[in-house]
Amino acid sequence: MIDQIDVSIRLRPIRFAFLVRPTDSIKLQRIFEVNTCLWGGMYNPIIPYFKKVPNWWDRNSKNFYSARKIIDYHLDFFEPDFVVESEKGMAECLEIGKDVTLHLDDILMPPSDRWSREAFGLNVFELYKYLYQKEFRFVQRHQHRIINVIPKNKTFRKFCSCIFGSFPNQGHLSYIEKGFRNAFAPEDILLNPEQLSSLYGSHFISAFKIGCEKIEVHHSDLPFPTLFLLNISDSRDLIDFWNLRVIEKNVLAIPIQWVAQLSHFCKNFILRNHRPLPDNPHGVMIHTIIQMPRSISNEEGQKIYDKYLKIKQKDAVVIRYWYPSFWRAPSDSVWSHLRPTLTSSIKRDKSEITGAKNSISFATLHPDFVQDYSNHYRWVNVVELENKIFNNDIATVFPNNFRDPSFPHFSRSKNILTTTEGFVLFPQYREFREYWQLFNGTTAFIKWFERKNIKAEISPSGKIALQVVKTLGGLNNLAAIAHPKIIRLLNKMAHKQIMIPTNDGGNQPKYYHGTTVQFSDLKKSLHEINESDLLRNFSIDGLISGNVIRLGLEVKCINCEQWNWYSIDETNYDLKCENCLNNFAFPSHQPSNRRVRWAYRVIGPFINPDYAGGAYSVALSVRFFTLLLGFHQGQFTWSTSLNLSFKTGEISEVDFILWYQRERPFYCNHKPVLVFGESKSFGKDSFNIHDIKRLKSIAKKFSGSVFVFSTMKENLSKKEQKLIRSFALWGREYNDFEESRAPVIVLTAAELFVHHDISIEWEQIGGKHASLIESELSIENLRVLSNLTQQLYLDLPSFEKWLEDRLKKKAKKEKEKQQIVIDSH
Repeated sequence: MIDQIDVSIRLRPIRFAFLVRPTDSIKLQRIFEVNTCLWGGMYNPIIPYFKKVPNWWDRNSKNFYSARKIIDYHLDFFEPDFVVESEKGMAECLEIGKDVTLHLDDILMPPSDRWSREAFGLNVFELYKYLYQKEFRFVQRHQHRIINVIPKNKTFRKFCSCIFGSFPNQGHLSYIEKGFRNAFAPEDILLNPEQLSSLYGSHFISAFKIGCEKIEVHHSDLPFPTLFLLNISDSRDLIDFWNLRVIEKNVLAIPIQWVAQLSHFCKNFILRNHRPLPDNPHGVMIHTIIQMPRSISNEEGQKIYDKYLKIKQKDAVVIRYWYPSFWRAPSDSVWSHLRPTLTSSIKRDKSEITGAKNSISFATLHPDFVQDYSNHYRWVNVVELENKIFNNDIATVFPNNFRDPSFPHFSRSKNILTTTEGFVLFPQYREFREYWQLFNGTTAFIKWFERKNIKAEISPSGKIALQVVKTLGGLNNLAAIAHPKIIRLLNKMAHKQIMIPTNDGGNQPKYYHGTTVQFSDLKKSLHEINESDLLRNFSIDGLISGNVIRLGLEVKCINCEQWNWYSIDETNYDLKCENCLNNFAFPSHQPSNRRVRWAYRVIGPFINPDYAGGAYSVALSVRFFTLLLGFHQGQFTWSTSLNLSFKTGEISEVDFILWYQRERPFYCNHKPVLVFGESKSFGKDSFNIHDIKRLKSIAKKFSGSVFVFSTMKENLSKKEQKLIRSFALWGREYNDFEESRAPVIVLTAAELFVHHDISIEWEQIGGKHASLIESELSIENLRVLSNLTQQLYLDLPSFEKWLEDRLKKKAKKEKEKQQIVIDSH
């Protein structure tokens, strides 16, 4: 069978994030002009840059974040392909690589320079030529309304540029505006309140909108329109409006200076949009959001609303005095803003994985309006590799690296970014073909750790676990052995290991053949298992096709009267006894059960004793995550046991490790989560204090990672519970990234031997398992799963209850301190 991998390729514009000081109106104006000249420029975010959080940032003056964190969170939300400084050196303190840092001068260049140096972004001039040739040179049956908005005076220049777009007036760039006028003959409109309300009520096409032709935008926002009040002279308000328009679909800017003249339009807009939410059976009505700017106080905003925007229609308006913190990490429990998805074209295909180097190839996409050659960075292809069947261990998920695209490298292509969208690459030419050499999971982790100055190598037990998975044909095929009785049977059949003395006084291991199982006995055992578990059907066929067991003949030696097992290939008329080492003839004259009988023996990695050196527990633990995600929930990159050598000299082993990523259909995926696993078999008190210390040390180095304790037992011992509980409570504390520093997940037999769906399994168990699964929907969220399994197996309260109790204790202590101060006076 030839391995294949699903490849999805999406074409979109390059996404630039512009860093600018909120008070720098000159640079802001230039950013508006640059984006007018870029394909898809209207969807490039503008990130406010400051070294100290200004008082106006939160109108309640409760700034919980440093300036650096606010900028970092903006970058994490938008995941730009390039960060553009409006001043040299802005990105230096943000730990952004030089390869993805640009200056404003790098975007639009004189035509004479475009071939002599690298330039960035796709100039709309090529789009204008294409649209003219295809559509606008012919007489239109229906007159288009392409407009060029001219500010009434200089005061409104930035506002016009922000809302409708404007072109640079530098001489070497004047050809872009000329191309706009020659191709479309736009209608010049002198902006005033009447014209603005007229434009908002019509289907006009501005320079910004025509610069986004050939792009389909998929927003995640709810269908609630927004009227954004802003001060045309305040750069802060313009930046806020710009970014909100990027992520929300229906946002209109209402200048405070014209709110009296636009009052009638605004009220009609509110009433027109107050209608039932489509396809909602609960009678929910659409309301209009009045977004108040940060440049005015609550009192001023309320006065403006009461005087100019208030209507009698109940529940038609929601006033939002706070600016949305869209850059905060999204939550599963409440609706959150998501970055819109931009698509020019998309292609899905299957690519064969060829050769020992796991090579694939695919054709890239390009805009149909571009020239064959130009600068190196004109558009983006977002590539998603999907390996949801898990029949191989190809790495498809990597940590996000848009800040420093130094890993991974699949080809000679420069700057492959790994983002929540997928792999971002920059094809240089039309009809370009990519050739990639992919990694398996183990290689991916070893290379990644190497980038962090950590030496990683797969351990002997890791090799056995990996071989178990490969022998069965992939993680999903582990279902053939996913039952405790089968695991115990395989272990009973495994080769036994003893230590024998050597000539030098030492010892060396020697393996003896394990127990064989006759056909009738194996059939009976599997029948009993199937009788007790009606959802599954374990079979001899499944074990044979999975290369777990092999049929052979047991023959009793005529010399020593001991039984020997021979595979069918080895069976001959002349046999050698494994016990006395003498040859003897096959008892063809007596082929009865007294001398000959059919029997099975484990083969390959399954011959290893002690539950294949712990490989069964490791393999089944990794398999659990395939079932947790299901076919449509996401995917992960995995590796079995790795030995990690740190620069401090410390050496740690992890039994398995994952980059685990949940999907969001139609949107950017969740960020990958790093998972470390410690896995045990059936032994009592298997988890010990040394495991806890080792994993806590790793947790301190990789804050925010998830830690899994898995066992094939049904329950932990009291001693194990106590040890893991202490680690889990320590892990619940928050780190600098506003997340638990080490969420702990506990997996037992109920999870490792699950047939298909963990929710169904817990419902069948009943009791606390069933009650918890009823109240939770996002169990594939590892933090949710952590919360549930800690309640089930560690007897801990829910995270929410634990946090509430902590806050109460903290408040009580503060109150006691205050009382002591009062009493002392």
